[in-house]
Amino acid sequence: MTTDFDIQKIISEVDTGAIESPNRIDPKVMTAIMAMAQAGQLARIRKNLEDKTSEGWTQSFNPTVTDVQIPSEGFKFNRLAQSISFRNDGPAMVLVGLNHYDNPSPVNMNETLNVDFEAHKLERIFLRCPPGLTAAVRFTIKG
Repeated sequence: MTTDFDIQKIISEVDTGAIESPNRIDPKVMTAIMAMAQAGQLARIRKNLEDKTSEGWTQSFNPTVTDVQIPSEGFKFNRLAQSISFRNDGPAMVLVGLNHYDNPSPVNMNETLNVDFEAHKLERIFLRCPPGLTAAVRFTIKG
């Protein structure tokens, strides 16, 4: 634990130049550390840019949605998708959750929901109608 006396001693040594250089980092080591940090950042940037590139596949679904989530864990896709185009053909409103069902978006009859993640992040969709209702929906995912 540093005390006021220790701090005053350190300040006086800095003022008088009494601190010598054994604690100083060699400039070559610092240059290598900075180069590695920059290489890591460039690798992350490259990965993000590659993830934004479309793989060129689409997959379509035409389920009937009820007031019970089936399957209970949602529609899990075989591969991660970048975007979804969701269409509610009705007759009931559908609650749509993307990747989780914490805060679903309501999609009314004849409405479309389009979401573009700009990266391969969409892995599942949760669908449910209000109690006692059903709806026919169509959605296409793109990867």
